[in-house]
Amino acid sequence: DDEDEDSPYFEVRAAVSNKDDPSLPSLTFRVWVLGIVLNCLIAFVNQFFWFRANPITIGTLVVQIAVFPFAKAMEWVLPRTQFNTFGWKW
Repeated sequence: DDEDEDSPYFEVRAAVSNKDDPSLPSLTFRVWVLGIVLNCLIAFVNQFFWFRANPITIGTLVVQIAVFPFAKAMEWVLPRTQFNTFGWKW
């Protein structure tokens, strides 16, 4: 059945696993910090440059590519310990 879920493209099959680990958390401190900060920053930049004669906007793909080094830096800097806040582990 794993073959059924494989991508038809060789490049994707070589780079991406078709297995998912549901025990990994998706809402982490890094996600919230980068998401909120970049959302506010990009909203400000897009609104600021919208009033030009030729408006400039920063798209989501550009933001995702630009945030990757920051996410890797936070992965390297932040501790790996878990914190417990009102019963919610993060």
